[in-house]
Amino acid sequence: MCPRWQCRSATMENGMHTDRQCPGVVVVIDDDQTVRDAICSVLGDVGYDVRAFSSPAECRQAFPSDVPTCVLVDLVLPGVTGLRFCEQVQSLPNVACVIISGHGDVRSAVRAMKLGAVDFLEKPFSREALLDAVHNALNHASHRYLESKEEEVIGARVDSLSPREREIFDLLGQGLATKEIARHLGISRRTVDVHRSNIARKLGVESPTQLAYTMFVVRRRNLRDQPLTTTNVP
Repeated sequence: MCPRWQCRSATMENGMHTDRQCPGVVVVIDDDQTVRDAICSVLGDVGYDVRAFSSPAECRQAFPSDVPTCVLVDLVLPGVTGLRFCEQVQSLPNVACVIISGHGDVRSAVRAMKLGAVDFLEKPFSREALLDAVHNALNHASHRYLESKEEEVIGARVDSLSPREREIFDLLGQGLATKEIARHLGISRRTVDVHRSNIARKLGVESPTQLAYTMFVVRRRNLRDQPLTTTNVP
């Protein structure tokens, strides 16, 4: 069974958020120690597991593979920029990036979002803005991770289909009915029905709705596997 995380809803008490923590790890990457210490203090006070580094090169081993992780990364860093780092970690399904910068502009924010960042914070930012960004990023990372595990399970089932079963599965995904599939493949409707029964058994589906959802997950996985194309990312 896939692990399940749930971000607790924030409640208000005297105008302050009192319960907003989303389980996970927060990685802070900023070459300014004052900024790192301030962020760690705020996040540590509400119970987050915070890990701080001055550069991306220092944090290669800081990313757990099975826990939602929010990365707060400065836009301008020595060696690798925050934008480039954000692009590099997009292959990690349990990680969501928030870009922070003292030189924010609309162009940088748009580029960050195109590269997969879930938020862009311009320094100086408020405590509430920081907590909101981290909460939302961890929620996003949790959702992405659970989707990736679902894709692994369903993908393995689809991969277990025989070549003919996979062919019929793909044709069903295109909306073809049994009669149309039989005509397209030059086989009998009875043969198609037998293959459909085997497909349902191997995929663990018991209804057309479940089969349609399986097809949706397969398409989602295929889209996620497509490489991100970017140009002129510093």
